[in-house]
Amino acid sequence: MADGLGHFAPDQQRCHSLAVIDDHFRYNIVLQVSAAERFEPVQASLLRAFTRYCLPRRINTDNGMPWVAAGVDTLTRLGIWFIRLGIELLRSRPAHPQTNGKDERFHRTVKAEVLGIRRFRDLGDAQRR
Repeated sequence: MADGLGHFAPDQQRCHSLAVIDDHFRYNIVLQVSAAERFEPVQASLLRAFTRYCLPRRINTDNGMPWVAAGVDTLTRLGIWFIRLGIELLRSRPAHPQTNGKDERFHRTVKAEVLGIRRFRDLGDAQRR
């Protein structure tokens, strides 16, 4: 399961986050912050994960950016990249976050135990913590 944790604001800039959870083991594979919700940083984070853990058979995402193009049910560059790699792209039903319940529960924990109790100077500080 892949999803963003939402945005949060370190002291110096806005921060976007990416979390990837193994659906079977509930193991956090990726927890990465970046300055923008764009193809390149997401792809780079996923490439590091694929190199370390291997390619998944499928990835389940919600219907937000960067997985679905701006409110349209079409593939984004990431979706096309997944297909080219032989990864099946599954998406949850719109407005049904329970489909990705394990991922949403992980988000709640990170927000409560990390984001909710700390301030970060910048992206590097946020990633280290």
